[in-house]
Amino acid sequence: MIKSEIEINSENPFLNDKLDREKIADVLTKIIDGNSGNFVLSVESRWGTGKTTFFKMWKQKLDNTDKYKTIY
Repeated sequence: MIKSEIEINSENPFLNDKLDREKIADVLTKIIDGNSGNFVLSVESRWGTGKTTFFKMWKQKLDNTDKYKTIY
């Protein structure tokens, strides 16, 4: 079965997120904000658990502010 990608709304990236992962994005954003130097953030989970979709949503949320510069 082929799964389709979740639509990521540009104004509200977590609008279609049924797993309520915006809270996780908010915690990770606080971690970024709390570090003044360079660091590595690693996210690990099984294949197919939604890491890519989460990061696309989080990136869009960060891009909606003028505070962060992101790449994907």
